Parts: sequence; structure tokens; C-alpha cells
Amino acid sequence: MLYQPIISRKDNTIAAAKALIRWRKRENEAIYPGDFIPITEDSELIIGVGEYVICQLLRQLSDYHSQRFIAKNWR
Repeated sequence: MLYQPIISRKDNTIAAAKALIRWRKRENEAIYPGDFIPITEDSELIIGVGEYVICQLLRQLSDYHSQRFIAKNWR
């Protein structure tokens, strides 16, 4: 999982983040979602991918929260 910050135009701070999924074929080689998501949908593996994404996001959110990385005004 990679996270892309969304910057507030109002005060130039991080207002949110977009989660991006990437599949690493090799150390320096990525397979992008447009290439692997259709395959997972066709093979019904998309459910497992979705579960993985949700678990990773919740784990990362918990880590950020425990480190007080997340501002109180994030929703």
C-alpha cells in the first residue's frame, strides 16, 4: 500500500490521504492496478484483495493514531 497525501488549498496542510495498491513483481518492478485488478475480478480474488486492503488501512490508521500523526480534525 502507498499513501498519496491530499493537501488542503486553504492552509497547505495534509487534509486526507488516498490509499493506492501496488503489486510488486520484483524489487524494482511494479504491476499497476489497471493490469492486475481486472484479473482479480475475473478470478474472484478481488474479495481477498479488498480484505487485504481494508486490514492494511486499519493497521496503518491505528499506527498513525497511536503516534498522534493524525490531526484531531481528520474525519
